[in-house]
Amino acid sequence: RQVSPSRMEGLLHQAPMKPKQQTGMTVSHLVTPKTCTPNVPKESPCSDHPSMSNVARCNSFAWMSPQSVKSPNKSDNLKREVQGLLNKVCPENIATIVQKISAIEVTQASQLSAIIELIFKKVLAEPHYCETYADLVFGLKTTFPEFPPSDGGKPISFRSSILNISQNELEEL
Repeated sequence: RQVSPSRMEGLLHQAPMKPKQQTGMTVSHLVTPKTCTPNVPKESPCSDHPSMSNVARCNSFAWMSPQSVKSPNKSDNLKREVQGLLNKVCPENIATIVQKISAIEVTQASQLSAIIELIFKKVLAEPHYCETYADLVFGLKTTFPEFPPSDGGKPISFRSSILNISQNELEEL
């Protein structure tokens, strides 16, 4: 659809639009990469923008919520890394994934359990790759250390952990 020249001229000479209000901020409150300290979480309002509330923090590229400012712990990083590797599993690259998961340093029985739980949940979510995940478990069975038991019983190994987690998951069904 074509706009007539007189209509186009009328559109061009209209008064400029006012900035749209979003959550109490105007366009003048937006942060440019040059003004804010990059990637530094702040507990108080941004020093470059004192009118901002504690809800929004700024860095060089975007506004960050307080939830994203907190640093992840070692357990969260381990889960994120394993989940990322499990998302890449396919029959063609199973050996590479086994090597990468084997290279992850596991220092506690709880970390071992977290890895096995992630694998088990992935198996349940993707039954068409069941054989591939079985190959993954077979490749990992000797790579992780045994941990001393907390109650004085048998040591906690990859095998015992996978059996316990499998049994618990099947009992929940």
